[in-house]
Amino acid sequence: MQIHVEVVTRGKRGRERIATIERDANVAGTDGIGLTLGEVKSLTERLQSIVAAEQVQEVVSSHSACAVCGRELPRKGGASIVYRTAFGKLRVGARLIIPRGAR
Repeated sequence: MQIHVEVVTRGKRGRERIATIERDANVAGTDGIGLTLGEVKSLTERLQSIVAAEQVQEVVSSHSACAVCGRELPRKGGASIVYRTAFGKLRVGARLIIPRGAR
């Protein structure tokens, strides 16, 4: 038996398979039924990274244009921010957005 776990987003990612779980019907009694702890951790980690990336993309796109004139604000640099969650650390790409009045 094969089970494919996919995440579907409205953003740029679209549809992404995050896991394929394979089970043999003859071995179900020895390993138990359901997911193993390792599989749950892996699924949660991959799902968390996708959700966080989509949220970051939404926030960046909503703040990247000038509220007054609507033109795209200039950006500079590139760094990585470490964001700690209950499921572990996430590294999020960050670029400094320069407000128009700060030039």
